[in-house]
Amino acid sequence: MIDFVVGPLNVTWKPQDPSHGLKMHGMYSTDTRTYVLKKAHISYDDWRVFDAYTKQMLFNSHHPGKNPLGSMDPLGVFNTEEYTTAGFGEWEALCDVSGAGGGFKIRPKNMTRHGRTNIKVGDTVLFNVAKRSKFRTMSLQSQFSISDGDHKTKTRYIGVADIGKRTIKFVNDRNELVAMAVKPPKTLILNALIGKGSEFRLDVAPGVDASVMIGVMLGILHMGKNLMKDAFGNFVKEPLVDGVVSNPGEIFDAIAEHSGEIGSVAGAVGGGIAGAVGADEMDVGDVFSKIGHGISAVGGGIWDAFFNSDD
Repeated sequence: MIDFVVGPLNVTWKPQDPSHGLKMHGMYSTDTRTYVLKKAHISYDDWRVFDAYTKQMLFNSHHPGKNPLGSMDPLGVFNTEEYTTAGFGEWEALCDVSGAGGGFKIRPKNMTRHGRTNIKVGDTVLFNVAKRSKFRTMSLQSQFSISDGDHKTKTRYIGVADIGKRTIKFVNDRNELVAMAVKPPKTLILNALIGKGSEFRLDVAPGVDASVMIGVMLGILHMGKNLMKDAFGNFVKEPLVDGVVSNPGEIFDAIAEHSGEIGSVAGAVGGGIAGAVGADEMDVGDVFSKIGHGISAVGGGIWDAFFNSDD
């Protein structure tokens, strides 16, 4: 019951065979290793990963092409890949991780129900992280699956969080503990007082590639961002906001000019509902045709006002 609420109080680590687990950069140890993940707040995606024993920073995550340590690293110790936005704007869903021993990329899938996030080195997807359906697990605890490549069926590890959101334990297919992430008391206090607290301690079992478990944790922390949401922001929302700021009066002119189409949309919707409720037959195609025509006309007018203006 205590494990269910606040996570395990005592854990037993069993050394793992390095040839059986997921692999990335080969950060193996013969004893249990501890790492600290801490948000540095220099940039939107800025997480730092430290070795708890040597105090050395091993990885830092950042927006592609915007490594905040670039200006702090004149010797080029940290590997940073070149990145070009190609005029597509800011993609918050994309995240790169740089490190002295090699980096990786965090790339959410475009369309996913469970926040599936791919971890890549170069163009190769090594593994992916996703939330597990509570309908499937029949559990109140949040669970995560870590699977080979970009598959969702070849699950290698399962992550289980306690109800108190204090720990996430990761087990293999033999239910052996391979890693555990813990929010220390300092973080819990900050969460309770001001709703903020971003530090995690990550313990990794002997024989497990620590770079994989660090990638898993950063993938979970990044989960929920989506390329489709970014596309809407970059190509729809931001241009509309810019248009309203630069041409505040023209949106009203566009709406007034096409008020007839707006009325026809409302009439078509009302007629369709009335037909569905009281009429024997309803021409559904005609209703949706009118709706589509009205929306297209209004959208075209607003587009012309914002983007085809002579000003």
